[in-house]
This record gives sequence, C-alpha cells and structure tokens, in this order.
Amino acid sequence: MSLPKVIAVVGTTASGKSDLGLALAKQFNGEMISLDSRQIYKYMNIGTNKDAGEEVINDSDIKADLQIEDTLEQKDSPLSLEEALRNVYLVDDIPNYMISVVEPDEILTLAHFQLLAFGLIKNILNRGKLPILVGGTSLYTSAILENWDIPDVKPDPNLRNDLDQLSDVELIKHLEKADPKAMETIDLGNRRRIIRAIEIATQGRMNKSVNKLEPKYTPLYLAPEVDREKLYERINLRVDKMVEEGLVEEVKTVGEKYGYDTVAMTGHAYQQIGKQLQGEWELDQAIEESKKVTRHYAKRQLTWWRKHGDVKWVKDKKVGSKLVKEFLK
Repeated sequence: MSLPKVIAVVGTTASGKSDLGLALAKQFNGEMISLDSRQIYKYMNIGTNKDAGEEVINDSDIKADLQIEDTLEQKDSPLSLEEALRNVYLVDDIPNYMISVVEPDEILTLAHFQLLAFGLIKNILNRGKLPILVGGTSLYTSAILENWDIPDVKPDPNLRNDLDQLSDVELIKHLEKADPKAMETIDLGNRRRIIRAIEIATQGRMNKSVNKLEPKYTPLYLAPEVDREKLYERINLRVDKMVEEGLVEEVKTVGEKYGYDTVAMTGHAYQQIGKQLQGEWELDQAIEESKKVTRHYAKRQLTWWRKHGDVKWVKDKKVGSKLVKEFLK
C-alpha cells in the first residue's frame, strides 16, 4: 500500500524556505506546518522571522477524529491537537499550523510535537489537501518523517541544575559522550537544547540508537540552494532588519513578563539581546554575536542537509514546482 505523500521544505535559516513553501502551497492546494522550534511561541515574532500573517480561530474544518493520536491527550502537554488545529496563522490566505501556539515559558517536548504533527498531517490529508512541512529544525523533521520512537522523558530538575553549572564547552563534551548522534541535529549554541538532549539520553537512552518505526509518509525533500557567502550576507542583513523593526523591545517585553532564562529566550538573537538588556553586553556586541551564532547554526544546518541523501536542492521556485508535479503523479 502506498503511503501518503508530503512535501518537506528544509535547509538553512535565511535561505527562503518559507517563500518556497508558500508558493508550493498556493499552486498545489497545500497547507503548511511550521517545524520551527521558535515560531511555536506567542509574542515572539520579529526574532523568529514570522511571515506577516493573521492569527485566526478555525472552526469549520475540525472533524470528530480528534482521537487521531489520543495518547497525546493523556500526556502533560501545553497544547492539545484540537488547539493546534484551531489556532491557524494565515499567510496570503494559506493556513500555517504550529505558529504562535504556546506561551514563552511553556515546554513543548519533541515527543509532543511529533504527535501533534501526525494529527495535523492526517487532518490536512483527510480534507484533500497537500501537507507542506516547512522549517529549519532538523530534529523535528527527522522525528516526524522517519517516525522516531521517542521516549517521553519528563524534566529532571536536579539533573538540569547540575548541568547548568557547566560551561558551554563542558556541556558539549557531555552531550558528545551521552549522545554522539545528537551532535549533528542539536543547535550547539543553545544551552537549553543541549541540556534537554543530555536529559533524554540519560533517562531515555536515545544515545544507544534512535529506534525508527515504519514511516507514515512518502516525503519529497526540497531545499533552496543559496551560495554560502550570499547566505551569510542575508543573515547579517536579517539581524540588522530585526533590530530596526523593534527586536530589542520585543525581547524586553517577553523577558520582563516570562523571564530571560526560559527555553524560548535561548533562541538566536533573543539570548544575545537579553544579555544586553540585563547589562552584560553593549548593543553592538549583542548584534554581532547574534549574527555570528546564526551563521554558525546555518553552517551546521547546511552540513546536516548536505549529508541527507534524499534532499533535492532547488535554485528557484520553478524548479521546485516541477519536482513537486513529478512527485505527485
């Protein structure tokens, strides 16, 4: 039996994934699911580079099949499948899911995100539309499309406190020992994600091997092809534009309400601007550090997806459109 087909637009930050995904959604009757670990947070728009859109509550297409993944409803998740389906972010009238769905101080684990994505994809398919997964968080993409069997590891406050005492270098060495494979997918500039990966490896034993179940979908992986120097230039310009559009005020608003040490605030730019607002750095230093860590992250993303044998690198939307047409035949 053939598996349902889905499109996965992957690649690096600032490469044009959202534009490509949106163009394909318009052409092929698609709906988009954001696989971005920072765009899930409310009130964090500028620093996560959310497209200009409109948040709406969708009542018309919620079916009675919300038991798609009823195990999800039994877990301690800040977001139910019904809420994920109802909270739609419209960009040019194209529905986007998993954008602005949880508070900045809430934790949505990889296991929960995976189950939500399964439910969203099934709902989109049931309505005769094409699921288009868009995002740079390779961990999310792999967990969903390779159907990882993820242990639902609860937070361990004592372990987290011990790990938080370590330096960044010590944390990375600890992760390398606990879970070498995670070194390829985790953002090594994000302390909270490193600590969470160690926590999972320690309790869930994911370091021995990621158990992959039978895949649920047949995916087409597409990635925008961008020259590395041009990509780095885009990243630098994007950070400058974020600052011009009010990034500092956004970080201040979220930081004062939810705290500067929440998981959401460990993202690129938020962490660096947060240090400036707390008096640790000057603004110029925070901006330059934001650019640097984002460039390093893009380099790791590029390396990861280059090693992925199934990715089709496309230079423009026309090439992407042609590949999708052939894929859907």
